[in-house]
Amino acid sequence: MNGVIIFADDKIFETDSPENKLFNEFNKENDYPVIPIDSIEKLEKAILSISTCRALILDWEFIRKEEDLELEGAEVPSENPLNILEKNKIFTLIYIYSQKEISPEIQQDLIELYPNKISFRQKEGNDAQKEYETILTEIISFEEKNKHLNVPSSWSQDVNISVQSIFKELEEADPKWIREIYKTAEEDGSSPEVEVTNIFFNLLNEYLIQQKSFSSALKDYIETEIKEDNGSEVKQKKGKLYQRIFYTKLTKDSSFMTGDIFKFSENKYGILITPDCDIKKRIEKHLDFLCFNKDDYNVFLKKKGYQKSDFSTLSETKKQKLKDSLLKDFNNHAQKCQVLPSFPFNSNIFNQTAIIDFKESLYVIKNEEFMNKRTDYKLNTPYIHQLRQRFLSYVGRIGVPAIPQNLKLYNLEMEDK
Repeated sequence: MNGVIIFADDKIFETDSPENKLFNEFNKENDYPVIPIDSIEKLEKAILSISTCRALILDWEFIRKEEDLELEGAEVPSENPLNILEKNKIFTLIYIYSQKEISPEIQQDLIELYPNKISFRQKEGNDAQKEYETILTEIISFEEKNKHLNVPSSWSQDVNISVQSIFKELEEADPKWIREIYKTAEEDGSSPEVEVTNIFFNLLNEYLIQQKSFSSALKDYIETEIKEDNGSEVKQKKGKLYQRIFYTKLTKDSSFMTGDIFKFSENKYGILITPDCDIKKRIEKHLDFLCFNKDDYNVFLKKKGYQKSDFSTLSETKKQKLKDSLLKDFNNHAQKCQVLPSFPFNSNIFNQTAIIDFKESLYVIKNEEFMNKRTDYKLNTPYIHQLRQRFLSYVGRIGVPAIPQNLKLYNLEMEDK
């Protein structure tokens, strides 16, 4: 797998220490760079700065230097990286390599935070070469079991390359490019933060499409054989996966955005469809929502003669008939409806579905009625744009010329020879 190895240990720069010798063994390898870190503060900065990490080799006890403390002669407390691991979402192998014993409770908490991605190993002796070979073997073994990680690793590298190219070109075009984009959006009445973000995203997307390492890594991984399973646990994982793809969890202080999901009552929900450029202008008065009820999809299913709980008891003929009909609904073949799978009515249930009937879903809701009603989720791009476009297509339908029945039938006949 591509990426750097971060080796964080407070003794890593102490000449002839076991940790320094081990780092030198890793540093002999030319296939990947190894970054030495000797403090908790530098570790967190490195984690925030480096997007493509092959492995994080991490000591558990960091002794602070006296000169780092405000008072001379004060007792020097030790630190550990627990807070960093809990606060940050680190996507790499985490290899805890420590002399200090870690409690079973903390180990279990970390395993739950990083399932299948964290290992614990006690430091052993002064044989740096032996330790190096053992640790490297375990890293390689981990990579063999997790070949899918090469895909996001390659994607991260392509992102880094693309971002550098984009910002270089924008800088060459206009040194004040950030201010230009921000002020233009602000003068246009839209949210400048959202507009700048969208521009960055669109430019990045165009660059990423042209990069080869990600597409190559993706193809290589897809071609590897994987045993498919369709058990209940796997179904739940797929539901959770697509809930994350369709919806993003919002931070508490994020501004209102097109696609935000609101809960107006125990049963009534709405998705904000006012364009981002108009939200700032209208938020004090009213905004536009597509509204629906939590139980609408179950009502919809019952009209088709189906209830979720009885599918396994149906005859094969009935099952196939319902499958052919119901599965098409998820492709939104009915012009007046939009089906949203794995909707986050509940954060821990992943197979609940929302259905929006365009005929009766549009509401203009006053500020006092939607404030403090936003949920923790929003509908992601491009799904929010697809929803708006399908709604606008429905309400803006254009009729076609009347055609006589006999002409329709004639057009269904074989052409004259």
